[in-house]
Amino acid sequence: MRIFRPGLHFFLVILSLALAGSCHQQGLAMSDRESNMVNMPGFVYERSLNGKQTWLTFFRSWSGYEHPVALEGALSYAETQQLGAYYRAYFQGEEGEEQLIRVDKILLVREPYVAMIGQALRGSGLVLHLALEGGSGYALGRSVALDDTIDLPHYFELDLLPDSAPADVRIVSNEIDYSYHYEYDRRGVLTKAVIISGAKIKTIDYENGR
Repeated sequence: MRIFRPGLHFFLVILSLALAGSCHQQGLAMSDRESNMVNMPGFVYERSLNGKQTWLTFFRSWSGYEHPVALEGALSYAETQQLGAYYRAYFQGEEGEEQLIRVDKILLVREPYVAMIGQALRGSGLVLHLALEGGSGYALGRSVALDDTIDLPHYFELDLLPDSAPADVRIVSNEIDYSYHYEYDRRGVLTKAVIISGAKIKTIDYENGR
């Protein structure tokens, strides 16, 4: 995984956003989208979405009555772990002209996992492991770093105790509550918004006025 390392300009953008705490715009005009683009190591992760270079970022909330929504409260991925819900945002475009193409509301759900893991663990403190799906639940996979869990639907969180005592085991789920998907024309004008909530899909076609 590669983390985008920005220049001084974007560092100042995210610093000002963090200090301000929130923005009060209703939607994201082209000149304003940059203020929602968090370009700072630990905050932005490079991905490929639909074959295009994409920047993945995290936010506490959003506001506004129009699409695209205005994202508020930039977060590092580590900070999202202290919340019950957060927003995962995807941007595409050249530097300074990034467009918000998708927003997912993520519900972070932790549940005790009482099934036998079947593997003795030594050590102490909090560790993370892959959760391998099987016919009767999950099996314990290899240990992973926190950043490795960003794209995982499930993983194990274990509080290891000294003296070989049984670990406190939780299964952590990153559940998508709803998503907004956006499309733009060559001028950067929003042409379509798709709202997905479970099995319900609503499309707003701005080109045809509906």
